[in-house]
Amino acid sequence: MSRFIQAARLTLGNEGQRLNVLGDSQRVILTGEDTGGLYALIENFNPPGMSIPLHLHHNEDETFNVLEGVSFGLGWKQLQQIRGRPFTCRATCRMRLPLLAIDLPKC
Repeated sequence: MSRFIQAARLTLGNEGQRLNVLGDSQRVILTGEDTGGLYALIENFNPPGMSIPLHLHHNEDETFNVLEGVSFGLGWKQLQQIRGRPFTCRATCRMRLPLLAIDLPKC
C-alpha cells in the first residue's frame, strides 16, 4: 500500500488569489490543488444588499460560515449548498458580511 504525504501549505495575512465574483470580493486561501483535491477554502466579503443569482453546483458541496455580524435565517451561523440543488441568497445587512466558504468536491 502506498502513502501520499503532502507538505503543509501556509497562507499568511492577505495572501491568496483575489477574485471579484458578481461584486463579491473573494480571496482563495487554499485551492483544491493545495489540499490534494480534498477541499478549497475561500474567504468572501459580501457587500450590503449583495444577491447571488439562483444557480446550482454540479461538482461540489459548499458550506458558508459567518465570521462576524449577522446570521442566516433564524440565527444560523452556517449555510450549506448541496450540489445539484438550486441555491440563492442575499446579504440583507447594512455592512460588509465576511464569510468563509468551504468547497468539498464530489467523491
